[in-house]
Amino acid sequence: DFAAGADHACYFTDNQWEWMQDIVNHFNEPGKFCTLIGYEWAGKQGHRNVYTCENRLKLFRGMYEPESDLEVLFKEFEGNKNVVIGPHTCHTGNFWERHNPEVERFIEIYSMWGSFDALVNKFLCEGARLGFTGGGDCHEGKCFFSAEDRERQGKIPHGFAACIFYKCGITGAFMDKLDRKSLINALRNRKTYATTGARVIVDFSISGIRMGQEGKVSSTPLINAEIHGCDLIKKVEIIRNGQVIFRDEEEFLDGEIKFEDKRIEKGKYWYYLKIYQKDGEIVWTSPIWIKI
Repeated sequence: DFAAGADHACYFTDNQWEWMQDIVNHFNEPGKFCTLIGYEWAGKQGHRNVYTCENRLKLFRGMYEPESDLEVLFKEFEGNKNVVIGPHTCHTGNFWERHNPEVERFIEIYSMWGSFDALVNKFLCEGARLGFTGGGDCHEGKCFFSAEDRERQGKIPHGFAACIFYKCGITGAFMDKLDRKSLINALRNRKTYATTGARVIVDFSISGIRMGQEGKVSSTPLINAEIHGCDLIKKVEIIRNGQVIFRDEEEFLDGEIKFEDKRIEKGKYWYYLKIYQKDGEIVWTSPIWIKI
C-alpha cells in the first residue's frame, strides 16, 4: 500500500510546507506502508502532480508569477531520477507547449473528475509516452472520499468541490519492494495501472514486452493478460492506437486473455487494456509501445 498527498502548492506557507513534509515522512514505513512527498503545481500550462522519493521536495507554487511556467519546474527537476511529474487530468492545459518527456512520465487517466480516455488517446497518438495513474482530488481531505469507502463514495455532498461527480480512483504499481525509491521508479518507468477504486490485479504483455515498455516485435504481436477481479469481469477491451480492436465479454473472476493481432503491417503501435467489472469498476493498464 502507498499514498501521496498532493495539495495545491500555492496555498502553503513555507512553515506549513515543512510541517506537512514532516507528517508525511512520519507515516512512511518501508515494507508496510509507503508515503511520498508531493504537491500539485498549478500554473499557466495546467496542473501537474510532483512526487519525490526523498524526504524533502523543493516547493514551486505555480500561481505565483516567477514559478507559473512549467519550464521553471522542469528545469529544476530535469535529470533528477528521484522526482517524477504528471498531468492532473482534466487540467493538462496546452500539453505540448512545455512537455518534457524526461520529467513528465505519467498521466492521470481517471480521477474524481471522471475518466479521460479520449484526451489520453489523443496525446498517445501524437507521440506521448506516458503511464497511467488513478487519483482523487476531493479538495476537502475527508476520509470518506477515499478508495476504501465503497459505500459512501459518490453519496456524500462535496461542498467546496460540488462540481466533482465521481469517486476516488487508485493506482496499482509493479515494484520489487514496497519503498519510496521503488514506487518512484515504477511511476517513471510506466509500470503502473489505474482503477476507479477496485484493487483488481492485472498483468499485461505483448510478445514478452511488459506493461509500460517499448520494444521491437519480429512477428505477429501476441497479447497476454492475466486478470484477477474483485467482482466478475464482464468485458475486456484491447485498444490499439486509440481504437478497440478486440473485445472479450465472457464473464470470469480470475482469467487470462490471449490474442494474436494479425491485422497490422510493419510500423509503430501502442496498446493498452480497458477492463470492466460487473459492479461498474473499470481498470486501465499503462500502454505498451511496439515496432514491427
